[in-house]
Amino acid sequence: MRSAWIKGLVIAGAAAALVGCTLAPGARLALVCYDDTGATVSSFNGGFVITDIADSDAETAFAVAIAPWVYDVHVDDERPTEGNLAVAGDAGSRSARRFMVARYRDINGDLEDHYFADGGIVLTDFPGAVSASALAMDIEPGTPYVTSTIAVAGKAVVDEEHRFAVARYHWYGAMETNFGNDGRVLTSFPGADDAVARAVALTPTETGFQVVAGGDARFPDGRRFAVARYRGDGNLDNSFDDDGRVITDFAGSTSESIADLAIVDTDGEKLIVAAGRASGNDGQQIALARYLWDGSLDTTFGSGGRIMAAAPGSDGSYAQAVQVDDRGRIVVAGVARDAEGNSRFMVARFTTEGVPDLNFGGAGFSTIDFPGAIGALAHGMDIDSEGRILVAGQAFADGWKFAVARFLADGTLDSAFDGDGRVLTDLPTHNEIAFDITFDRRGRINYLVCAAGQAGD
Repeated sequence: MRSAWIKGLVIAGAAAALVGCTLAPGARLALVCYDDTGATVSSFNGGFVITDIADSDAETAFAVAIAPWVYDVHVDDERPTEGNLAVAGDAGSRSARRFMVARYRDINGDLEDHYFADGGIVLTDFPGAVSASALAMDIEPGTPYVTSTIAVAGKAVVDEEHRFAVARYHWYGAMETNFGNDGRVLTSFPGADDAVARAVALTPTETGFQVVAGGDARFPDGRRFAVARYRGDGNLDNSFDDDGRVITDFAGSTSESIADLAIVDTDGEKLIVAAGRASGNDGQQIALARYLWDGSLDTTFGSGGRIMAAAPGSDGSYAQAVQVDDRGRIVVAGVARDAEGNSRFMVARFTTEGVPDLNFGGAGFSTIDFPGAIGALAHGMDIDSEGRILVAGQAFADGWKFAVARFLADGTLDSAFDGDGRVLTDLPTHNEIAFDITFDRRGRINYLVCAAGQAGD
């Protein structure tokens, strides 16, 4: 039975998921809040918030998360219940970007200026880098305002080359100074002339939180899956493939890139699942790899720890987001293109062994478009407490619009979500693009939550 109370959905938008920089001149960070029916939440500033950051030409939110805890403390005689929504991305000029992390009050869309840094927004640069963009974020709870942590990963430009850039923040916005160089770490990969982190995950250990970042590194023969793991102090973890870094290629592919990753903890054994794309003579395909905690490929998964797959009937497909459900099945969201080049939302599910789950959609895949729109690209995904799959991206209908879809656990669209499982949101700008999506895990009755993204002309 579907719960009658509002759960809320949160989405974040961005203009350029692949390159990781704000392309639209004058683009602004946009926040949109949906309720369980797919309607925008009017109490959230009328349904949306657009933030213009001072001294920034343009800004983008590439990631969004809602802190999963319910506050049980008072600060300055107030109960801080409204600041669980966090976003990460970049801001600045086109040539000189900075990491941007912000927190909002999910009840009304106001910046959390009292409890988060100075004015609710933190901008961070990296020593020695001329530009830096945050492309992914994860949060882990401790005691709110004390040990909770935010990990952000992306890229920084050093000597005209990109490097993995990772930063950690306290929940109240200050850098975690015991991590790397005053809260920041830059990482290159041996033999590669370029590396970009597009995904990040935190995992607790006996000695604190470890950070896993994934993306791609460029070598003379193409880009490859790249994963790095960091100890709590920011140093590379040498128990992970000897030097804390792993490079993975795929047979039959000339270039691969991780778009997202997830950490799975099963009976005390941790696995890392990475998802993205592989490109070769047969076009683009979904690429998945699963790693043991020592950095080696899990040979019980797919073929030697790797799989490549394509949506049936597509002329190319790739993954942009990955989640592991409560049964250990791997769910990916991304894009499938037909022979005419038209793009559609694509969701697929794979078994724990790495084969398409035939109980999901058609032969393990589900693809959809949006009525009245020309083309649709999925960028972000989450799975809610009822097993419904939330996907966010963009669709073109007289300009780009936030596009959100909700699927049931069997891969069919959920008609309880705006009548047909799909919502296009038109803000008072001309182009809006959703990049990430999440939901409120606190399970609070009639509690509304909010969202993040980009909007610009």
